[in-house]
Amino acid sequence: MRTQMNSLLLALLACSGLGSALQADTIDVEVQMLTFEPETVVARPGDVIRWTWVTGVHTVTSGDDCKADGLFDSPLDEDTPVFEWEVPSDASGTIPYFCVPHCDMGMQGSILVDTGARIRYVGIEASSVEFGDPAATSRMRLTFGGGDADRFTMGFEVEEGLSMLTLAISGSGSVSHRNLVTGVSETYWAGIDHEIVMEAGAHGLLASGDVDVIELDWQDHAGSGSGSSDDGDLMVDSISGLNGVSIWSTTSRDAETLWIGATNDPASRVELGLEVTGADVERSLMWVGAVSGTGFTMPDEARDEPATVFPVGISTIVVENAGFFSIVLNDDDDDDDDDGGSSCVADLDDNGKVDGADLSILLGSWGVCP
Repeated sequence: MRTQMNSLLLALLACSGLGSALQADTIDVEVQMLTFEPETVVARPGDVIRWTWVTGVHTVTSGDDCKADGLFDSPLDEDTPVFEWEVPSDASGTIPYFCVPHCDMGMQGSILVDTGARIRYVGIEASSVEFGDPAATSRMRLTFGGGDADRFTMGFEVEEGLSMLTLAISGSGSVSHRNLVTGVSETYWAGIDHEIVMEAGAHGLLASGDVDVIELDWQDHAGSGSGSSDDGDLMVDSISGLNGVSIWSTTSRDAETLWIGATNDPASRVELGLEVTGADVERSLMWVGAVSGTGFTMPDEARDEPATVFPVGISTIVVENAGFFSIVLNDDDDDDDDDGGSSCVADLDDNGKVDGADLSILLGSWGVCP
């Protein structure tokens, strides 16, 4: 699953946001007796809803409280057995509809428009991680070993409308969902599959207790790439790991950094799949220990200068027993710099970053001001 890197949301740590353009689906609804079956469907912009007549004389009419709003309206009967409607690109939220002659008898339905959610931060220590799936949703599966170090946090942003997150938990623990805009929290326990509607704004997930496996599915937020100033897009296609995985994210201004490490288990191994589109990109990559890469030239160990060049195409980074690496996924260092100067007081050399070069300047000038 191609994944877009996005900027910091509020004061949360930023990691990866989702950005693949997905194939449109056709979603079928049968119309018979006094029902739409299913009554509620989840769709995304570009999907086609197809209502098929089975029995009766009906309409498919958009609107709420039995009042048409003009978005769509069609008879559905023996003469017009099929009606199709494409969800507009700017649709969001819930679109209600009804049958005109039978609305007062409860013949109503709704389309839940899933506008997608971006991952905004993540912290994972687990026995295994699988992320990246060619299906229409993003899917993450986390397996925990039952130790005290097991942990999972994840934050999402829904830009507008809403997004549906499905959650399955096994074990004896739970996952809490908190709407960071309203402050409302809800706890979801193991043993039951859950559907969480995330409204526009920021959301956080936190696991607690003795959780064995967490499975998450959500809709990608459509996007065009990392938004980097170098006209190239760096995408995360997949993350997979076994026998101990540590994934964290950090951020400084507009730079988003992903840290991935393996444990001391000799069999611990994590692989990050990357894809670059548009043009080659330069990103800071630093590694220590058993780390290797394909598709690009690895920098020297424990050095992140000069920046590593990731060519257009597929690259992979593999970390094994006790190794770790960090990679800057997105670096929009010009976005907030309209006057050509640095907007960050600690950026002493005005290169858009707070890094070792700034520290060298500071140490070289250490002392009493004249």
